[in-house]
Amino acid sequence: MKRCPPKDQLEQVGLLLPLHERYLTIPRLALGDVFDKAGVDVCDIAGYKVALTEACRSLIHYSYRHLEPHRLQVLFTTESDQITILSSVGGECYCTEQVKTHPVLHHQAAVEDLDLLFMASLVDNYRTGLSRYNGECIAFIEITKLLGAPSHNSKRR
Repeated sequence: MKRCPPKDQLEQVGLLLPLHERYLTIPRLALGDVFDKAGVDVCDIAGYKVALTEACRSLIHYSYRHLEPHRLQVLFTTESDQITILSSVGGECYCTEQVKTHPVLHHQAAVEDLDLLFMASLVDNYRTGLSRYNGECIAFIEITKLLGAPSHNSKRR
């Protein structure tokens, strides 16, 4: 029985959350459900829950230091070969120089940010970035779980 959608069909689940850590249980629960439906191992689910929490927490702290923030957005996209989780926060930038150099937004400087380094150790792939659109800045962290690949946790044994 095939649990994932056909290659030409995407399934998406989106969340829009207040910028407060007490709401981070909601995307964790959604992740568990999305990953379970895709047949992901329970150990990987636990690791990705921790990684998603760290990504969202980093974005929340980042947004209050550099943006006039709106809300935290989390989008789960399931394809036949992967699940992508895009966490983002946007708003009007009020300190352009710090936005350009913040370590969460530059993959090369990720070793300086322990939360991001910890998150990276739990996932198959991730990327971070900052985009500008209509005068607003959008900071994002994207996490990818490859389906059908060996468990990320089994690589460490």
